Formats: sequence, C-alpha cells, structure tokens
Amino acid sequence: MLANSDSYEVIVIDDSVDRTREIVSRYPVILIHAPDKNTAQKNNVGLEHASGDIIALTDQDCIVPADWITKGCKYFDDEKIGAVGGPNLTRIEAPLHERCAGYVLGSRIGSGPSFSRYAITGGDGEYREVDESELISCNLFCRRTALAQAGMFDQTLDSCEENAVLYEMKRVGFKLLHIPTLYVWHHRRPLFKPFMRQIMWYAHGRACLIKREWRSLKPVYALPSVLVLALLTGPLLSLISRFLLFLYASAAILYLLLCACASIDVVFGQKAEMKAIPVLVVGFPLIHIAYGLGFLHGLLGRRYRYLPT
Repeated sequence: MLANSDSYEVIVIDDSVDRTREIVSRYPVILIHAPDKNTAQKNNVGLEHASGDIIALTDQDCIVPADWITKGCKYFDDEKIGAVGGPNLTRIEAPLHERCAGYVLGSRIGSGPSFSRYAITGGDGEYREVDESELISCNLFCRRTALAQAGMFDQTLDSCEENAVLYEMKRVGFKLLHIPTLYVWHHRRPLFKPFMRQIMWYAHGRACLIKREWRSLKPVYALPSVLVLALLTGPLLSLISRFLLFLYASAAILYLLLCACASIDVVFGQKAEMKAIPVLVVGFPLIHIAYGLGFLHGLLGRRYRYLPT
C-alpha cells in the first residue's frame, strides 16, 4: 500500500511504549505521539494533522489489503456520501479461540443488526445504504466536510465514538454506505475472558451514546440486559410457584438449544473444525451476558475502565 503513498498521506497516532516509533521511522509516514488519550481524542488529533478531503481510519491490529484505499475512495463521487465502510474479518490463521470470537461476532444471534461488520454479506459491486450500526472505525472512510458538520469525534465517549459521529452525520443529511467486499483483517480478543471484557466495553459505550441521543436506541440493544436480569431474578421468582419455575426452565432450555443450533450452523457454514462447537456453545451466551452487563453499567452512569491488551 505504501508503494503509492505519493497520492495520499499516512498518519500514525501512537501512544505505545514498544518499538512502534522505530518501525514507523522506516516508512514515509507521519508519526504523532499522543499518550493518555482515548480513541476519539486520538482520531481528532489525526484529523488536525490530515490535509486530505477523504479520511481513512483503521486500527493498529488490522491488516489492510493493498487496494484498500482505492476501493474505499471510489464511492465518494456523490457529494452526499458521508462515510463508507465494510467488514473487519478474523484472520484465517488465527488460533481457535480467536476464530471462535470472530464466528460469534459474525453471526446474527451474536451481534444482531451489527453482524455485517464482521462478515462478508455480499459480492463485488454490491453496496447498501445503512445506519451507523453497520460501520466500524477500524475500516472506515469519511468525508472531511461530513465529519466537520457532524461535530468530529465525541471525546467524552470511551467507545462507540464512531457510532456517535456517524449517527450525527446521517442526521444532518449524509449517506452511509456498507461495502461487503471492502474488508480488513483484524486480530480478535480470544474467547473467553479477553473477549468478554471487550464486549462489555462496547456495550458500555452504546449505553452512553443512547443516554446522549435516545433516538439511536434499538430494542435489540436492550435484549442482552433483559437476559441478564432474567438470570438474576428467575431463580428467585421460581421459588414462588411451580408455574414460574416451568416458564423459567423452559425459556432457559430453549435459549441454550438456540445457541447450540447456532454453533452447529456456524461450524458447518464456515467449514470449521468440530472442536469449535463447544467453544461456540459457551461463547454465544457469554457475548449476550457481557453485552448485557456492560449496557447496564453504562446506563447507571459509571465509567468503565478498559485497557485493551
């Protein structure tokens, strides 16, 4: 990709203490050291130093194809296009628990309306106008004027900052496009604990965004929290009557059967090894529980301190 860097600029926003600066110095890129800042703050720092009309965003743990910039920029001939993005895919060579995290994220039962952020859902030449829930900042192209009219990235949000600016971008009249074949490869937090912590962080950010802009709420965002509350209250309510116990047990069995069927469907659909099934059977409930807990935590107004590793 850097072979054609004379037609665009590459800016690296770094807050690391590793060899990033040494490695970056070998390439024609702009390096900006920005310690102790959240993602929104770092994005805004990069925007201050960028001179282009189209801003392409990705993460430090992503691998982009050589034609990524060319593919992403070609959709901006229409002045009403504010942002373009596509899926971030799990590396084929990733370990089992990392790939299973990707399988969970890339399924409807795992990610609901946002599953297309993690899976290819169409072919070459296809694109859809979408809302902010189907785009993600590790694979995102934005028009500078659209970002400016949307108010840039909200620095009070520790996560979901891209969802906030994209929501506002669409509200002021710009279109958002999802391109199924505009993909990057992304390292995943593996199941179980690292993945759950990350999902809690995402859900916390979503709840904070909803408190700020309630019209961005979709009922599906609250479903995992309903599950968490049911898990907490169900055993107690079951003590009141056998009927409530029957309802609780039936709902739990049906839910676990749904997760098991989804796991088997994923394994056969992805041609994954059979040993992924028990990991996924546990992984699907865990993503719902983690999201539900994070969402409730965000609604309560407490800040969730998450340090990615």
